[in-house]
Amino acid sequence: MNTLTRVLALCAVCSSISLAGPPLSAPYGEKLSCVPAAQPFFNQAWEALANVRLDEARALFTQTVAVDPTCTLAWGYLGSLTPGANGRRMLQEASAASALITEPERLQIMALAAQHQGDYEQALSLMRSALVYDPTSYHLSFLVAQRAGVLRQWEETVSAAPKATEFSPKRGEAW
Repeated sequence: MNTLTRVLALCAVCSSISLAGPPLSAPYGEKLSCVPAAQPFFNQAWEALANVRLDEARALFTQTVAVDPTCTLAWGYLGSLTPGANGRRMLQEASAASALITEPERLQIMALAAQHQGDYEQALSLMRSALVYDPTSYHLSFLVAQRAGVLRQWEETVSAAPKATEFSPKRGEAW
């Protein structure tokens, strides 16, 4: 069984684990720079993205920005899920608007833009920087583990994923 097959099987198991129980707490809570009415859509979108349900994530990020067109991080994620020039445009606009949001959110948008351009090393470096601002963040720890795994930096993946599970043990994605 090759590595990709194992990863996909693990994602399927994790998705079923995270969907089996009661609704999970939001990965951001009050730290997300969006209006409260948009936050549930963002949180659902992020959960779908973390569980590799990309079409669902794209639709939910679209709902997020429909409710709050100023939700810069949602625009960044939507841009990262949109191929080609449209995705780059969304990421550029999110980057331009990122002066008005928190530093971890700004760094995530920069990481998403780097990843969209294929610069996975830079994306990981930016996620590490975001984690410095919020070292107890499940979301950021998960993203560092995920980006490190893409680069086959297994030691970092193995150190970041348990931190994520410690911060939110009922979420299946980091497990």
